[in-house]
Amino acid sequence: MNIVTVLHNKAMEFADEALLARMEGNNQASTALFEKAFDLEKEAAIAIGEDQQESESRYILIRSAAALALNCGKYHEVKALITLGLSGNPPVFIVEELKALEEKLQG
Repeated sequence: MNIVTVLHNKAMEFADEALLARMEGNNQASTALFEKAFDLEKEAAIAIGEDQQESESRYILIRSAAALALNCGKYHEVKALITLGLSGNPPVFIVEELKALEEKLQG
């Protein structure tokens, strides 16, 4: 298992825990867990090899990191990741999802 997969899987574990904490009404724990998930997912997106800079996986990780940043209130990070995700040649579904995140950010 490569480092990107390990980072992503751990990020998703933290995101699941964050959702459970939110459902239980523990917003402080939820935010802290979303921050951990965000940090790992962003690291995974950055860790993608130079030869995969235009890969669908990289764009998916960027979109995921942006969504996690939104969940923990890191609005500057959301905007930066949306901009990064829309650069290059992302798949159409990623463009749509990033634009939806941008609308949430503005609304």
